[in-house]
Amino acid sequence: MDVSFLQEAIRQRAMQGLFRTFAGPGKGIDFCSNDYLGLSQLQPEPQSLNPILGLGSGASRLISGNHALAEETEAWVAEHFGADSALWYGSGYLANLGLFSCLASRGDTYLYDEFIHASIRDGLRLSQAHAYSFRHNDLEALRQKASVARGRVFVVIESVYSMDGDTPPLEAIVKLCRDLGWYLIVDEAHSLGVFGNRGEGHTFSQGWDDVLLARVLTFGKAAGFHGAMVLGSPVLKEYLTQFSRPLIYTTASSRADFITLRFKLEKLLMAEEARLSLFRNVEQFIRGMTQTSLALMPSVSPIQSVLCDGNDAAVRLAELLSAEGFEVRAVRSPTVPKGTERIRIILHSFNTQEQVGALVSALSHHEALMKIS
Repeated sequence: MDVSFLQEAIRQRAMQGLFRTFAGPGKGIDFCSNDYLGLSQLQPEPQSLNPILGLGSGASRLISGNHALAEETEAWVAEHFGADSALWYGSGYLANLGLFSCLASRGDTYLYDEFIHASIRDGLRLSQAHAYSFRHNDLEALRQKASVARGRVFVVIESVYSMDGDTPPLEAIVKLCRDLGWYLIVDEAHSLGVFGNRGEGHTFSQGWDDVLLARVLTFGKAAGFHGAMVLGSPVLKEYLTQFSRPLIYTTASSRADFITLRFKLEKLLMAEEARLSLFRNVEQFIRGMTQTSLALMPSVSPIQSVLCDGNDAAVRLAELLSAEGFEVRAVRSPTVPKGTERIRIILHSFNTQEQVGALVSALSHHEALMKIS
């Protein structure tokens, strides 16, 4: 079999400095995982995962894979995260693919932030609706899209952006949607567990139900697990059950998944001390970086990005920091816009102040590879 076309594509990617490899947990200090609160290491008591419950399902939820624990967990999540209804998907990617591919119809319009996650972009591509991006976090740019919007209009944003770590002007966007009769959809992947009174996310209990059609909670970040739920009205849940292909044609999750998820979310909601520790580390890192001449992307979230002088410099810096015991990751263009290549640093509740200080010192030491502010 001739697979030279595959080999050539791989070769071209490597020549562009974009070659990807799998990466497990490193041996250094974790400044790269999305495990903000350290919950990935916590597991339910063994007796709660009694094998009698079964570790499989055998079919999709619409055939024979549904069970009481799935429905009970969805109801529990809806109650504790301020929604009328919740619907489980096996990953955040599937949730966004399943929601956006079927929600808008031909003649409707999606307006999405240019930095929206790839899973949402893929869902939009599968939709028959029009889709237009607007400048990142730019309210006026969003307002101007009214000139091209047709049919029902759905505004799509994240409450914390995964690469820059910043937050959009949520209240202003809600007001604009309210004034123009637009629907709003918010991905809370990097807000869950971090923001809100108990980590419920930025949009929790804000009184925006008249415009906020759906929220997506992803459990592979601060919850330290996997899967996601789409929160909204019972009508939205029923609609997705009828039309969301990634839900309809996916084998259902096991009972063990739902037991573990609830365990993780209960811990997340009670993790006040961990959140305080997390933000002490965030403040220390930002304060330390302001005493250097390095260019830091504006963010008050645990996602902090230090700009580098191109893809090669970002990769080289990540390698140097790794050799010094810091697990960080380079983010290259075109994943981020050209000219904003970076080291993406994730701070955690379990990082010590000494570790954070040492990372700032190491970054400053390698200043030549980084953009100067």
